[in-house]
Amino acid sequence: MPALLQAGGLKMSGPDQSGREIKRLQAEIDSLKKHLAQAQESEKLHRLILANIRDAVVLTDEDGNITFVCPNTHFIFGYSDEEIRAYEHVSKLIGEDMVSFPIGSEEQNIELELDAKDGEKRWVLVGIKPVDIFENKVLFTFHEITEVKKLQKGLRQAEKLEAVGTASARIAHDFNNLLAIISGSSELALEELPERSSLQETINDIKTAAQKGRDVVDQLLSFTKKTVVPKEPTRIDKIAVDFERFLRLSTPDGIEARLYVANDLAPVMADPTQITQILMNLCQNSFHAMKDKGGVLTVSLSNLVVSDGTNSLPSGVGPGKYVKMSVQDTGCGIEPEAKDRIFDPYFTTKKADEGTGLGLAIIYGIVKDHNGSIAVESEPGKGSVFDVYIPQCA
Repeated sequence: MPALLQAGGLKMSGPDQSGREIKRLQAEIDSLKKHLAQAQESEKLHRLILANIRDAVVLTDEDGNITFVCPNTHFIFGYSDEEIRAYEHVSKLIGEDMVSFPIGSEEQNIELELDAKDGEKRWVLVGIKPVDIFENKVLFTFHEITEVKKLQKGLRQAEKLEAVGTASARIAHDFNNLLAIISGSSELALEELPERSSLQETINDIKTAAQKGRDVVDQLLSFTKKTVVPKEPTRIDKIAVDFERFLRLSTPDGIEARLYVANDLAPVMADPTQITQILMNLCQNSFHAMKDKGGVLTVSLSNLVVSDGTNSLPSGVGPGKYVKMSVQDTGCGIEPEAKDRIFDPYFTTKKADEGTGLGLAIIYGIVKDHNGSIAVESEPGKGSVFDVYIPQCA
């Protein structure tokens, strides 16, 4: 029988007390096992969440040295977690300038345009927050907002077009009436002039200028039309027959024009005149880009099927079937700072007497009216490619 020695002598403990002690210890062990199992389940759950969320998570010390990388960074950057760890410092992800930011007690959110592994630019919302449970640790979260930025850009473009339409509506009709008077007066003056008059050339210049002015007004009015342009099933390959004649007649010397049309080109719901205008305006734009050194203009019309997960397509081109109109030139290209503005009304890189800055803006409006999308790829000195996507008939 167990015994306990105390200051007052020997005291014997009975079996009841030993049994209670064993039960208490067993209860504590069971509780610890339960809490351990719960902790293991919680860890599994957190690992599962971290492995499947599409936000990248990086933990650093106070100096920016990487101490932990969530295994899903490939969703945004294309790099594996091992490749991110090899960077050692967070500055390799967010740039040297951002490493010196002051870290306070509150979370900071910063929008940055970062480079992915494939070389593409990705807009990312970077969350930066000190971690309370670890001393001197900083948590970085990366949430991709590239599509949001594209939608915001499209909204701004729509707002600009609406503003131009409102302003144009106020002046276009009155201006057209004034031009009609100038044009009519020029006709009358030419009839009254004697043959071979020295003023004939001058008045003809006035008449020509008035006609060009009316063309500009017509472009302005295209922004203000509130009625829906009638559309019908249209075979763009049929349009291409007449368009080919336009290319032969309008292509400047020193420029080679090529036209490729798919044999089985699908019909689209469109206004044939406006489809022609898209092609003509894009070609004229390319002619201007090659006017100094010449080059090659390539127009391609083809079918395109877009599946879920298809990458490298412009905003607005979702899964479905399209007719793709591509106009490529080997001209001077577009500077990066101008590329984001080329569809803005009145923005132009041409000289004052070479363009109004409305051609591409009108194309943009026509494409959107056809539920389509337009994109441009260009580098200075390497030419440009304009791609237009029009949905095929259902």
